[in-house]
Amino acid sequence: MKASIDPKLLQALKGGISPLNVFAKFQATTGAGSSSPADVVTRVIRRTKQQAQYQFRDLDSVLHVNANSKFIEELIRQPEIVKASIAPQYVSALIPPINQRDVPASAISEPAFKNRT
Repeated sequence: MKASIDPKLLQALKGGISPLNVFAKFQATTGAGSSSPADVVTRVIRRTKQQAQYQFRDLDSVLHVNANSKFIEELIRQPEIVKASIAPQYVSALIPPINQRDVPASAISEPAFKNRT
């Protein structure tokens, strides 16, 4: 099965960005040759001769991997990986400001709300 790859991840791989922080959806193959997430990572380490930091979440079957682009390229070729994307970063969760402008200090010298006592 070919994995569904997020376009941002493909762009990062083409750009040679390293290291990459990736979420890879893991789906174990059925049958006698079934592999665990650790087996898949070990297989990729053996093929690429590259190390990686990884963690597997049982709750949603996601493999969280931090590795260079060569390792990630090989990882997403594995039959057990069905989907992959760049892990969100803290800054990507923030809403970007619109119509940003400087405010003079005199405009904020008074509190917006005064105590009503």
